[in-house]
Amino acid sequence: MLNKILILVCSALLLVSCGDRIYPSSFIVLKNATNLKHFYTGGIERMFYKVEAKFPAESTIREITSKLESAGWEPLQEDYLHPGISTSIVSGWSIYEDPPKRPFNMIYEWSANWKDKAENIVSYQFQYKDPIDKHRHGTVILKPGSSSMTVNAVYMPHKIAKNMRESINRKKQKSS
Repeated sequence: MLNKILILVCSALLLVSCGDRIYPSSFIVLKNATNLKHFYTGGIERMFYKVEAKFPAESTIREITSKLESAGWEPLQEDYLHPGISTSIVSGWSIYEDPPKRPFNMIYEWSANWKDKAENIVSYQFQYKDPIDKHRHGTVILKPGSSSMTVNAVYMPHKIAKNMRESINRKKQKSS
């Protein structure tokens, strides 16, 4: 009888602990975050959420950057998976068209990578979307029409990040 009770208690504790997913410490959820989504696939963790932040979201970027750096994460000047390409820490915001998705959008994006002492990698992307039609007129103001921004964080353990970078570089070498 005692064994059955012990099994029931352990099972209940296991179920409760499975419901409370623990995110990597490098995932920073801002206090005004909405629509939080978390995915774990193939050893890589991803988190998405929305925040209201007026472009260019300097205080939001500064808050996440300072929290990462105070936790020992070092900002990278180049994209970890694509060496030679500057992160937004160096180059600032980029703007590009986002076809083939319909409706077509202009994307305003700030993207950077950090590594910790164990060489794990975390990436953050901040994105605003604008209808592309706004950008097809004679006069264009290059800033999004909305303050709704998506925060996308990706955490890769060192081994997985290193394998991905090597795989991408092999593909580049074969195509050149």
